[in-house]
Amino acid sequence: DLGGFFNAPPVSQTFIQPFINVDLPLGWFLYSSPEMIYNWKTSHWFIPFDLMLGWMITNYLVVSIEYENGIVQNYPKYSQEVEFRVGVFF
Repeated sequence: DLGGFFNAPPVSQTFIQPFINVDLPLGWFLYSSPEMIYNWKTSHWFIPFDLMLGWMITNYLVVSIEYENGIVQNYPKYSQEVEFRVGVFF
């Protein structure tokens, strides 16, 4: 915890987020960026499985679906998450 208001509770967490992107043929891609959290006060970890599959339909349009599931989840964040995205570049 660095700085902040004197009456605010201290923050004692470490966030680790590695990124990996794999380009596949025909505009497809795989992407993963799991946000792992360690709470120093409670000694609890949150480690998710995270995978996104996407397709670059044109140079201006991309669609993707991402799935996240807590592998080690003795830290309250989420159990499962599915997210569908449509992106437009202009």
